[in-house]
Formats: sequence, structure tokens, C-alpha cells
Amino acid sequence: MGLRSMALAFMVLLFEEMRGASILPDAITFTAVLSGYILGRAGYLDEAWDFIQSMPLKPDATIWGALLRSCSIHKNMQLAEIAATKLFELEPYNSANYVLMMSLYAMSDRWGDVEHIKDLISNIGVKNGQVWSWIQNDQIIHLFSAENHPDEREIYFELNHLVSEMKKLGYKLDVKCLSE
Repeated sequence: MGLRSMALAFMVLLFEEMRGASILPDAITFTAVLSGYILGRAGYLDEAWDFIQSMPLKPDATIWGALLRSCSIHKNMQLAEIAATKLFELEPYNSANYVLMMSLYAMSDRWGDVEHIKDLISNIGVKNGQVWSWIQNDQIIHLFSAENHPDEREIYFELNHLVSEMKKLGYKLDVKCLSE
């Protein structure tokens, strides 16, 4: 018996035991089966989709989020877009869902879709938590934020210059790290 068959047999056994004990599976149980290395994370995305479709309860954001994360791992854009659409409806202000879809689109070289998600974020008013970076130079720690740096114009000018020079030398953007 292969891993796939064992996982599916375990899932069926789990639900039968729960029903035998008069325990009704809830959203947490379904999420655990979906993402808990049984279906989605193991790469059985078609089975995960069938599982979601046959659930006796309406899938919530936890279920769709588990599917989206699994699609991200296995680069399944078709199901990722379905899950993201549901998540955008259920959690319109959760920036993590938008960021994950932008990363997936970027890895697929679908820059028009990245821009579309950015526009959605802007139009809806989704706020991402402030992100900080720091670097130590000569025993001094310099803290940076993505917003309101006093030298922002000079920094972006220099960054664009560096990217231009790198491209002249043959550099190609690698976005694989965005999903890790």
C-alpha cells in the first residue's frame, strides 16, 4: 500500500471512528485532514479539492487557507486562484492572503496579475503590518522601515541604478525564495 492509499485509508478510518463515537467532525478536523500532511501538503491537491467539495459543512477561511498554502507548496495556480478568491471574500483585510498570491504570481512570471493584486490591496485599503530591516555597520545598528525614510528618494535612485547595472551583466530576477 502506497503513501497515498495509506493517507486516504487513515482519513476514512478517522471519520468512521469519530462517527462511531457520536463525534461530528468540525472545521478544525477537516482543516487538519486537509493540511495536516494528509492531502494538501502531501501533494494530493485534486483529492483535497474533492474533499472540500464533499464536506458536510461550508468551508471557512481556515479550510481555504490550508488549500492555498498547499497550492503554494506545489505550485498549483488553478486551485490557488479558487482558494484565494474565496479568502478574499471571507477575509478581505487579511494581507497574508494577498501577499501569498502575489508571490505565486511572481514565481509564475505573471507580473500583470501581481499588479492586479496590488491594485486590489490599494482599492480595498488592506494594511500590511510595518516591516523592519536592520544592518550593523561599525558597531552601529541601522534600522530601516518600508515607510517614510528621510533618504527614500536617494535610496530608490541608487537601488534602481544597481538593478540596471546588474541586468547589464546578465542578472535575471529570481523569485523562487518568495514561497519559502
